[in-house]
Amino acid sequence: MHSHRTRWTVILLIFVLAVAIMASIYKQFKQTTPLDGLNPGQAAPNFVLQNLQGNDVSLQEFKGKVVLINIWASWCKPCRDEIPGIVQTYQAYKNQGFVVLGVNYKENPVTVKGFMEQFHMNYPVVFDTDGKMSEMYKVGPLPTSFLVNRKGIIEKVIVGQMSESYLKQAIGNMVKEK
Repeated sequence: MHSHRTRWTVILLIFVLAVAIMASIYKQFKQTTPLDGLNPGQAAPNFVLQNLQGNDVSLQEFKGKVVLINIWASWCKPCRDEIPGIVQTYQAYKNQGFVVLGVNYKENPVTVKGFMEQFHMNYPVVFDTDGKMSEMYKVGPLPTSFLVNRKGIIEKVIVGQMSESYLKQAIGNMVKEK
């Protein structure tokens, strides 16, 4: 009987210690996540990337507009799932000073062109072929999106898939601000 109680006490102590260690690791990981460098309230760093036609497109070109920078890849299921909602939101707000800048992460133009046609992507798409833009923006998992206001300030950082309703609500509020 006594050894049975001792065994459970040891198991419980090991469990508590494991939880404490995991909490410590999580806290340390959370403090060094890639997005700690770019937060709402900061100016969105400018970048210049090429589009399908090989022309340079810079973030600065869209100053004065509300910009959704959406970093994605065709192999990413959450990216694929959110793109129809982004297309719909762009259609709904493009005449109110809203632009989507799709940033493809490290894929070739042939793959991306087919993907854009399949998903009816009717907004500018550029290529982060070397990953430097994603590095500058400290992107972790895909998709990652940045909502930038008319003054070029990051309003929201969205890691993971966005719903169309969330996006429309956020954009609807931002396009009203002049």
